[in-house]
Amino acid sequence: MPPRRRAITKAGPKSHPPIALHSFPKLPLELQLRVWQYSIKSSYVIVTWDSSRRAFVSTRNIPALLHVSHTSRREGLKHYRLGFASSPEFARIYFNFELDTAYFIWSSLGASPGRLGRKLAGEDYESLQSLLIPECHILLHCLDGLREVARFTNLMLIGVLCDTSNPQEGKQFGRAGLMEYFELLDDEIEESLSREYRWPNLMCMKHAGDVSDCSRHWWFDGWNQRCEAPQRADWPQRADWPRAMATCFDVRTQTTFLPLSIFLIGYEYLEFLSN
Repeated sequence: MPPRRRAITKAGPKSHPPIALHSFPKLPLELQLRVWQYSIKSSYVIVTWDSSRRAFVSTRNIPALLHVSHTSRREGLKHYRLGFASSPEFARIYFNFELDTAYFIWSSLGASPGRLGRKLAGEDYESLQSLLIPECHILLHCLDGLREVARFTNLMLIGVLCDTSNPQEGKQFGRAGLMEYFELLDDEIEESLSREYRWPNLMCMKHAGDVSDCSRHWWFDGWNQRCEAPQRADWPQRADWPRAMATCFDVRTQTTFLPLSIFLIGYEYLEFLSN
């Protein structure tokens, strides 16, 4: 019998084990700290109220910086702290209040539009700077005068998720009413250059993704110009931002038909942001 032929298989590319920097701990402390600082990035953090635990929870993993080594943890705790609780012993979420953006699942917080109340400590309300809200939820909060959102007294940015399935580009919904309201705000400006209220910036998250101007949020640019007034010192704002923002959204929707699809966005869009 002829000898059996051996199957010929092509050798795939050789896999190399990940490079381990065994000498990293021997680097000068200054270099180690610089490496750890480079690893700190801004993130969108989902925050959900778990009624069974009576605590806020998140799908976010603990930042790697906090469990690589004692040195990295010591550096990481300068930037991250446990938050989103009524008191420290109930805090479960590590969060960088200067860089991270909180995405509350408002539907987990009870009756519409969702109540935060005493579920958060005063320090959290004072520390949060960036918030992400779907438009369907911010419209519901506007009906409530943005009372829950206004609890965050140092907000610098509110990102609004618009309906990606119905982008509505090329129009400016509610333009006449909004222009009239902005003129009214300008008329209320006093001669004094001091300003009583600091407004947070608004960002349409679709616009942030290099897409054409959103027909629903085209007025965000005009709003943000007023937020920059302290730098120019010639356009102070005398109106508190929750009242002004709620009015702007209301004026815009009075002449805008919002399709049902805008109320259907949710976790699928959030999964897109997380990837």
